[in-house]
Amino acid sequence: MGIEESSIGRAIGERLKRDHALFLCCRSA
Repeated sequence: MGIEESSIGRAIGERLKRDHALFLCCRSA
């Protein structure tokens, strides 16, 4: 259970980082 939660949290974190990077790119463009 703990491993699954951490993997899900990592996946969400990666998506948030990617979305944030895209947001910064779009805003600066």
